Formats: sequence, structure tokens, C-alpha cells
Amino acid sequence: MITADRIQYLIRQGEGYKVDFKSAVPAKVRELSEEVCSFANAGGGFIFIGVDDKGKIIGCNITNSKRSAISDTITEISPQIDFEMYSADIEGKTVWVIDIPEGKDKPYICGGSVFVRQGPNAQKLRTRNEMLDFFRECNSVHYDATPAYNVDLLQEIDKECFDTFCRIAKISRSIDDAQILENLGCFDERTGKPKAGAVMFFASHPEVHYPQCWVHCVLFKGTNNVFIIDDKRMYGTVYQQYK
Repeated sequence: MITADRIQYLIRQGEGYKVDFKSAVPAKVRELSEEVCSFANAGGGFIFIGVDDKGKIIGCNITNSKRSAISDTITEISPQIDFEMYSADIEGKTVWVIDIPEGKDKPYICGGSVFVRQGPNAQKLRTRNEMLDFFRECNSVHYDATPAYNVDLLQEIDKECFDTFCRIAKISRSIDDAQILENLGCFDERTGKPKAGAVMFFASHPEVHYPQCWVHCVLFKGTNNVFIIDDKRMYGTVYQQYK
């Protein structure tokens, strides 16, 4: 269970990879189970009920029967997910929290479909390749080795970053970029597509393809995560973010 201060902080940050807002319980309660499934298949997260799309806290009263309906629809996810549902008083209004940890038994299936979190949305996997890639990832294929189907790495490569990498790694620039990337194992052998790690390391704007690929640093006053002194977001290649 997270504190009211932490809930307020997350609400101020807006919807994203780890947070989803609902102004009220959806008319089709099953929509919540799809969101829960997507969080469990990703890195976990929170659904705040009683917060509108713009982050305004409006509050929400949920009856016992409605809570039971929510729990019932979530327990239909296979395999079953550990989750918590609780309320918090935020600015004098009741906000309900569905707290979902990252699943340990991925993939999780809801209504015969797999949902994953992509940026601020739950996305249903629709194509055979999407399904295969996700199942491969769940079977310990590391995320950075999964193929990026919609990326032309040679067209999007950050020349300055790549030159810096080659200089530090002592790689001769007499070899063309494509061959260097091939030698580094940057392409998936099965599909010929660049791997996610290569995109995050060498593409000019990896966050275009991977919305979660950025670093968010926040400096707080004290230890209660309420008063922010400094707040920065770092984009670009992994190396640029590190620098």
C-alpha cells in the first residue's frame, strides 16, 4: 500500500508507463482487467479511480458490490495476479487505488488476449510477430535483444554518438556503419531487424520507439517526497542520458 503523499506525487506526474487514471469505474468493468493485465505483463503500476484524464482529483465512491465485481473480473486473468485495491483520502476526496506488481508468471492473458503496457496505454497484441516476441521475452529472452520491427537503424543512427562509441571502443572507422553494427550483434538473426538495445544505444531519438526510454531524476526536500527542489528528464541515446 502506498501513502497518500506518494499517490499525490504520481498524480502530478500524469499518466504514463506506470500510472493510469480513471474518473470512475468503467461501465464495462472488464476494461479494468485489461489494464491490470497490461501492467502485470510490463513493470507493474497503479490505476487511480477518481482522477480525470487531466490529473484533476474528483473522487469516486465505489460500493461493495462494485468492488466485488472489479475483483471478480481481475481474478479471471490467467494465471491469477496478486493485486491490492484500497482507498485513500486525497484533498478531502476518495481516490481508489488498484496496485499491481510486475507479474512473476508472464505472460498473463485476459479474455483470451495478451495486453501489455506501452507508454500510457494498454495495447492488445494483435499480430503473430508481436505474440512471438512477447512470449520470447517472457521466456528469458532479454528485452534489449528483441527485434525492433519499425526501425531503420542506419537511417536513424546518431552519428556523433556512434563516432564517440567507436573511438572509445577503438573500432576502426574505415569499416562502414552497417558492418560495424553487424559485428556488434546489433541485428536479430531471425528477422534481420535491429535489436531494441541497439536502437536505445545508437538511434537519435529512441524514445520515439520506446516511450519509456528516458531517465527521470527528481530531487526532494526532506524524505517525504512532497516538496520538489529539482526535476529533470534526460532523453537521447543511453550514453547521452548517462552523460
